[in-house]
Amino acid sequence: MIRRKTALTLFLALALALGLTGCGPSGPDMPMEIQIDGSAIVLGRTTMSDLTGLGWRAKITGAQREIRAKAKFVAFHYRLERTDGSGVQFWASVYVPFQGKSSGGSADITQEQAAAGTEGVLYRVEVRREAVQDCDIFYNGVSFQELTTAHAQRWGGVREEGRSPAAYSLEAAQGRLEFQPSDTDADGGLDGLDGLAIVMSDSAFQELRE
Repeated sequence: MIRRKTALTLFLALALALGLTGCGPSGPDMPMEIQIDGSAIVLGRTTMSDLTGLGWRAKITGAQREIRAKAKFVAFHYRLERTDGSGVQFWASVYVPFQGKSSGGSADITQEQAAAGTEGVLYRVEVRREAVQDCDIFYNGVSFQELTTAHAQRWGGVREEGRSPAAYSLEAAQGRLEFQPSDTDADGGLDGLDGLAIVMSDSAFQELRE
């Protein structure tokens, strides 16, 4: 009887653990959005048309190279620039539905590229310090100009080995954050950031778009 109770207890504990593990995504629930010049750029929702409507000029910089046969989306990459000649810019990647057929990892994506410039939905956004000096940018309530590796660590970021200066990444509930430190911050330390990238996971993106 004791053995049966012990086995049953272990079984229930294991089932509970597995159930809890599968209940939700892993990692902290970090925002999948960033504020640029007072406008919220929300991954999984903001479109290229939204950005150009805010006065940003888009220039395509690349496209997804390999496309699987059962791919639902295809990716395109852009640089967004202010139209006032200030030099302020940031980078974004978008998904559009894949309408064609893939063979051997390649496909004709002419139709998708034509749609991406207006209908593409952002799944990644990146800001770099040297390109946004005259721009108000906030992530998770913190000004990008004041963001440091201390914030990355406080939020759960992990240092990536073999990188100099040390980069940090954070696996969040809906995606990933990438922190690129600068050589020195304003105080001469080693904790300032040169860049921040926010990337929504494919599963989170698909869930939002369904």
